[in-house]
Amino acid sequence: MMRLATILIAMVVCGSAGASFGAFPHTEITVYPDGLAHVTTQVEVDPQEPSFLVGLLGAAVDNFVAVDEDGVLLVAERAGASSMKLETFGSSLLNISYDVHDIVSKDGRIWTFSLDIDHDYTVLMPGGSVIVGMNVIPRNLDTVDDRVRLEIPGGPAEISYVTNTARSVEPATPPAVQAPPDDDGPSEGDAGTLMLLALPLAAGAAGAFVAIRARSRRSGGPAPRNVEGPEPLDPEAVFARVPDLRDEDREIVRCICENGGEVSESRLRKKLLRPRTSMWRAVQRLSREGVVDIIKRDSHNHIRIRQEEGPQ
Repeated sequence: MMRLATILIAMVVCGSAGASFGAFPHTEITVYPDGLAHVTTQVEVDPQEPSFLVGLLGAAVDNFVAVDEDGVLLVAERAGASSMKLETFGSSLLNISYDVHDIVSKDGRIWTFSLDIDHDYTVLMPGGSVIVGMNVIPRNLDTVDDRVRLEIPGGPAEISYVTNTARSVEPATPPAVQAPPDDDGPSEGDAGTLMLLALPLAAGAAGAFVAIRARSRRSGGPAPRNVEGPEPLDPEAVFARVPDLRDEDREIVRCICENGGEVSESRLRKKLLRPRTSMWRAVQRLSREGVVDIIKRDSHNHIRIRQEEGPQ
């Protein structure tokens, strides 16, 4: 009887310990068009425990933030490839958020969200995406604006989808210019007078330009020459060094190489028509993969192609 009682007590203790690690968390995952996933989760913890180990949904994690029910920021440190240790003494509810880069992959035009956890969660797909395959049956499916929202049961799940990133931009049609009233605008006679005054001025400017050119040639002065931009780099060398880049990241690399290997982040955004947050995430991803360096100059970020180091 004593042996049986000891076994039952051990089972209860082990069961409660297992429940304290992520007991009934509420998890929401927002997937963005560039493959980044933002995770928010709530977990109830024992306020008598000094620390709590949080299981992360991936290994490539950025911007980790954890606060308690009073909004107090908790001290966190990495405790393995896919876990984070929090100092939680006195806290009973944790609000955790972070970005994860390795639960969404891409093959050609097909994106795949892949996750295997032991509790239900919610996924908000990118705007305008179309799901082309799933290996699970969602508990619920609805839409928020133009985004599909899925409630996924615990267990292995894969969701394949495509996104429409090629957005056609129609040129803006200028508004029709209405002619001013006759009493406010210039009359035909006034317009003719202005034209007669403009013709001598234009002729004089043209004559002065010709005279300056002739004087420059007689004096042997240097001929005007075009100022060329920086010599472009070969992006294929970068692609050979890092072959698994995404298509949108390759486009960024090509743009930087066309500008001589360095360009400001604001110019990249304007040239490629990317939102600020999407460009920031893409640049951070390229920096982690060793493709670019981020240089701060006059409060602006400049992105430079990282040169491959030669043999020592």
